[in-house]
Amino acid sequence: MSGRARIRGLAAAVLSLLAGGNGVASAQASPPRAPVWIGDQRILYLHGGPPRDAKLFDTVRTLGFTAVSAGTAAEAAGARAAGLQFYADQIVGKGILELRDPQWTRLRDSYEATRDPTVLQRPSCLATEDSAAALAKELEARLGAMIEAGPMAACLGDEVSTTRQNNPLDLCRHPECLAAFVAFLRSRHGDLTRLNTAWGTDYQAWDEVRPWTADEIRAREFDDASLPRNLRPWAEHLEFKDRQFAGVIERLSTLVAARRPELLRGLTGIQPPTAYGGHDLPRLMPTQTFFEVYDIGGARDLAQCYVPAAARQVATLFPQDEEQPPDFLRARLFDGLAHGLAGSITWSAGDVIDAEGRPTDYGRALAAAFRTLEPARVVAGAELLRDPVWLVDSQASVRAHWMLDSIADGDTWIRRWSSYEHTHSTSLAARHSWIRLLEDYGVQPRLVAAEDLPAMLGRSPPLLLVLPATLALSDAQASAVAGYVHRGGTALADHGLAIYDEHLKLREQGALDDVFGVTGRTNELQAVLVREGQPVGRARLEEGAGAAEAGLSGSIAEPVGEFRVQIEHGHGDGQTVYLNLAVCEYGTVRLDPARHDTALDLRARVRKVLQGAAVEAPVEVVGAGLPTCVERLRLRASNGERYLAIRVNALESPALMADLSRRGPFAVELLFPNEVGLRDVFSGKHLGRGARFEATLDPWRGLLYQLDAE
Repeated sequence: MSGRARIRGLAAAVLSLLAGGNGVASAQASPPRAPVWIGDQRILYLHGGPPRDAKLFDTVRTLGFTAVSAGTAAEAAGARAAGLQFYADQIVGKGILELRDPQWTRLRDSYEATRDPTVLQRPSCLATEDSAAALAKELEARLGAMIEAGPMAACLGDEVSTTRQNNPLDLCRHPECLAAFVAFLRSRHGDLTRLNTAWGTDYQAWDEVRPWTADEIRAREFDDASLPRNLRPWAEHLEFKDRQFAGVIERLSTLVAARRPELLRGLTGIQPPTAYGGHDLPRLMPTQTFFEVYDIGGARDLAQCYVPAAARQVATLFPQDEEQPPDFLRARLFDGLAHGLAGSITWSAGDVIDAEGRPTDYGRALAAAFRTLEPARVVAGAELLRDPVWLVDSQASVRAHWMLDSIADGDTWIRRWSSYEHTHSTSLAARHSWIRLLEDYGVQPRLVAAEDLPAMLGRSPPLLLVLPATLALSDAQASAVAGYVHRGGTALADHGLAIYDEHLKLREQGALDDVFGVTGRTNELQAVLVREGQPVGRARLEEGAGAAEAGLSGSIAEPVGEFRVQIEHGHGDGQTVYLNLAVCEYGTVRLDPARHDTALDLRARVRKVLQGAAVEAPVEVVGAGLPTCVERLRLRASNGERYLAIRVNALESPALMADLSRRGPFAVELLFPNEVGLRDVFSGKHLGRGARFEATLDPWRGLLYQLDAE
């Protein structure tokens, strides 16, 4: 088969799958080859630095790296000749899945200046034959050039997005994308009358239907008095884009599988979920077996809960900044290993090796950290065992929070860039804070998509169900939660629970208000006391925590000034607690000595609920002067061996880590609920069996034990 014919076949397969067909690539798969990803891969990203010659690769290996990225056949061959592994990097190139800055800037500036929706055509529309063919052609050329050298994985793309990262813009108005969107709507609504009823519109024909921009929905729905009542025309288009994006990634993965079925494949530089960009992780991750997600807003944990069991996760190590001492590298690397990551990607060759081919200070610090953590490689790629506490993830709620968070932006919402969104998003702050709050108690929660609740709650219910800033749930999802509680479950929510349906139509009352015993809810905008991840000024309570909603009450509630918090209620055989508190700020206050009272108040309230639900930490860690941010993680390696990792969970505050290092190491006691047998992985010593052990906790490195078989 000629190269041109192969490309046509691959493009046809992509388009068939995009249209919902079951086409497969015409390329014949190569004979199966055993996977080459073994243990902890320490990958150097080949960007900058000296020429890609034998001296470079020898230095790379000497520093302790086991692999490199490879964008060309020459880099792949050089790595293999030096005894290094490699992954094939960005095999569909840039400019289609990842818009370059000039492409994005021209598009954004054009819309910002005109506010004309017709200019919102993505430079490479993901619905067109041209884009499908270009992706297939690039994949065939780049991967084909390296496939025989034996890559351990293939990166489909880096920081890919339907927009640019997760910057907001309501793409795409290309005719083929509009046609695909209308087809999606017709499949969902059936006829135009139902669409008009759902959207609050009066279209006379399907060819009049268009996506609504943020500008258009804000003009219709925003006022100074009430919450927006019907965001569905805007939200449904974003849902379509999320589905489209996940479909493109799945189909590219299919093309790689046609080339080499066992080759690990996926994305790097995955963004945290926001309204824009396509990063609905429960939808995006199930087809990825090699991936890296930026650990922002709890995205790493969310992604881990939705990838295949055989997936290999890596994290990027960026160069140290001035406030991070060299030892900070050990803490970052151990954090990855303790969470079962299968490797790290160090950015980049130009920072690690100088122009003469000699290691830089950063390179030498990395080599030292690799040596120190050598024994811990036994848990690379291990399964992180999560506790029977579920955190609900709702992409519809992510969209609702974006709209409410951006109210004060006015027309400047278009410049709500990723860097700003990551620090001013209620949904990101809530997910991050709840994960840290539960980790500080000693448990590792499982993140579960709202769409999966009806099936999962009836099959294998948790001890505790947490609904973090879950503004939007469908009737079926709310009914599943109600049934879980009625049968004896415990549910915990913070604020705004299910006031919208899954398509962002506002309910008169929250769908779970009766289940949680909440009364007095209004849809007044001024009653919402959380914006951009923080409580508004008047909501701060004396104890330090912030109230989340005004006007709420319940039969059992704690009065604090004008607010009612900690609303407790029995429903059937179960129990609910509605905190009415801005838990979303816990992720920042937990490491701020000046906000100790706020963190303490939130921890105490949630601890009470956890204990009432019989949720126990696998081990208690106590010691004089020990901080409260000590994480405990149970892991199961591929050979069945079980491990326990313990670490100081404060990477967000290098200054605090440095202070703890000056005060430590800490003499600690490990208190288990039952007798266990321990072997210290770093020293190799067997510590015997018991329920109490003494240890010394180094904030930079942490502790790692192998657990005896039960």
